[in-house]
Amino acid sequence: MYLRLNVEKVLFEKYDINTSKYDMLSNIIFESFKGNNPINIKHCIFFTSRKTLLNEFNHFEGNLNIFQPAIDISDTALEKGKNQLWNI
Repeated sequence: MYLRLNVEKVLFEKYDINTSKYDMLSNIIFESFKGNNPINIKHCIFFTSRKTLLNEFNHFEGNLNIFQPAIDISDTALEKGKNQLWNI
């Protein structure tokens, strides 16, 4: 999380990105390195690939965390699962 936020901060400051218009890291990267010159393309590919690795690590770490609550599961889905488990 720290790496992601730090990258966002540096790109915002260095390229004067409009934070109300570009609020997702991928959009920030594309806006920071727009254009068809080879250096911008190289930087865009570099940062996008690193963003993908960060996302994968965050998902993997979340899957290992057995104490993380399942906040995205609705009450009806939990009730249905409980009924199936207990054959109610």
